[in-house]
Parts: sequence; C-alpha cells; structure tokens
Amino acid sequence: MVPHSSPSDTALRLERTIAAPPERVFDAWVQKEALSRWFAPSDDYVCEITALDPRVGGRYRVSMKHKDGAVKTVVGVYEVVDRPRRLTFSFTWEDGTVPGDM
Repeated sequence: MVPHSSPSDTALRLERTIAAPPERVFDAWVQKEALSRWFAPSDDYVCEITALDPRVGGRYRVSMKHKDGAVKTVVGVYEVVDRPRRLTFSFTWEDGTVPGDM
C-alpha cells in the first residue's frame, strides 16, 4: 500500500482542448447552473452547489449525491481567477479522503 501524499506536496495540472469558446468553458467551471449540469461523475449523481464564489480567496462547495443516498462533498479555495485564460483552485474532499476516492 502506498501512503497518500499530503495536500501541500501534491499538484495536478489538467489541460484539455475543448471545441468551444474559452469564455464558455471558463463559465462552465464558475457558474452554478452550468457546473451542476456536468460536474457529477455519472448520471447516478446529482450535484448540489452550496458555495461558489469565483474570486481570489473565494470558496466553493459541491456535494455529489448518489441515487443510493451516499453524498461526497468537495471544497476548495480559488487561487487564480483570470477569465477566460486561467482558473486555479484547491480541491479537497470534505471527509478527508484524497481525490480519486469517489
């Protein structure tokens, strides 16, 4: 078993090319209605967004509710908000598990 890294020494950089205007893609990450439509890992989940403040230092909180009743919540803080070029934020499961433990 490999021990989990602490959040301070773990980083993920994700780059994708999407056939849409940069503003639309950026807004899909920072607008409540848009984010709730696509953020869940499958159709078995419904997203509930209880905090979404996309400014430097602002926080977000997204709960993914499974049809069986299980709830997984992710929280974070926005670190860079440069619409539409760059969005950087922390990502932590509220229950203390690490990303990928869905």
